[in-house]
Amino acid sequence: MELPDLEAAKSEARDTIRELAAEYIKMGKPLTLWSIRICDADDRLLAEVATSDALHEVIAPVFNGPRGPDSHA
Repeated sequence: MELPDLEAAKSEARDTIRELAAEYIKMGKPLTLWSIRICDADDRLLAEVATSDALHEVIAPVFNGPRGPDSHA
């Protein structure tokens, strides 16, 4: 897939990881994807988006948010 710049490619990679994770959760299967590599037309590595980073951006706020009245922290 061709994208206009590296930031667009990173964003697409994060979105793809999240979509894959959602599908795997629905199927009840573990996601074994470690990362998505972003390469240029000559297959040179430009960046890598880790699955943990892409998912942390959407999952961590749930676990790091304000504590409710039942919190033991």
